[in-house]
Amino acid sequence: MKIPPKPITNPLTQSERKESISQTLAKRPRNSPILIFGYGSLLWKPVISFKGYRKAKINGWSRKVCSWTLHARGTVKNPGLVFGLDKDRTGYCEGLVFECEEECLQQDLETLWKLEMYSNLYKPRWLPVVTQRGPCLAIAFTINQNHCLYAGDIPNDKAAEIISTAYGVFGSCADYFTETTKALRNLGLDDNRLEEIILLIQQRNTD
Repeated sequence: MKIPPKPITNPLTQSERKESISQTLAKRPRNSPILIFGYGSLLWKPVISFKGYRKAKINGWSRKVCSWTLHARGTVKNPGLVFGLDKDRTGYCEGLVFECEEECLQQDLETLWKLEMYSNLYKPRWLPVVTQRGPCLAIAFTINQNHCLYAGDIPNDKAAEIISTAYGVFGSCADYFTETTKALRNLGLDDNRLEEIILLIQQRNTD
């Protein structure tokens, strides 16, 4: 586990986020809709307009508790943790793909980038996903392991300790994990490590 750093002093500017969007769209598959892969808060609080969504799975990547948050779900003095999509050669991540509405695509992507790309903590990539309709490519926000907010591998008991007390401008860190867990359960998707962390948080709150 890496020690949480000082606050980000050089967040991405609006023009830098727009450039990132342009670079991402330049790699858009031909004759394909824009699909966004959600694996965290997008599962229960999508910030984009969408035609529809469906279950999806990405192989070779895992949903991990590997990112410090010093603003959204924590503070500098009491950091929180959020998910990142991290490389995992033998792992996989299950979530949803959302099909974007073309009519408001640019506005929606700017909203999404503002949420996910405050800094370069995440890297937007087109990754192959598996769905019931067959394979396709979707934009996924993967963790940048070289970023100062990358927390690395955190044991479940330590993660639960951090999550249970952290609170930021978007609310409590525990709520973020609880809502994501509920969304996965409602979709019939399993994340055993997340379930264990939630149980540890609940035990701490009743002690």
